[in-house]
Amino acid sequence: MRSAASSGHGGSPALPQQGLAVVAEAIHEAVLEAGLDAPIVVGHSIGGPLATIYAARYPAAGVVTVTAPLRVEPFAQLLRSLRPQLAGDGFAEAWAIYQDGWVAATFGPLTPW
Repeated sequence: MRSAASSGHGGSPALPQQGLAVVAEAIHEAVLEAGLDAPIVVGHSIGGPLATIYAARYPAAGVVTVTAPLRVEPFAQLLRSLRPQLAGDGFAEAWAIYQDGWVAATFGPLTPW
């Protein structure tokens, strides 16, 4: 079993570029360095889409995603549309709308960091 931390986390160096495809390539380089042929790739949260992208591009014996959406585009589009509120003075209001939706129904009341 091998594990890897996200780029820039857990002692892993930050990658020179951003994007899921770039991270999938870095995972592939680590797989090759480890001498693995077709690993079972497991991803949690954003690691789920990364594992899926990896398996679509490189040999993999299987993919396991844990608490992970396979399609991140709708969520990314939502975040882009909320950027002015999330990055500005409207953060508290934007957070309340988000919290009042599925998050509160799933997890109960949350407070922003």
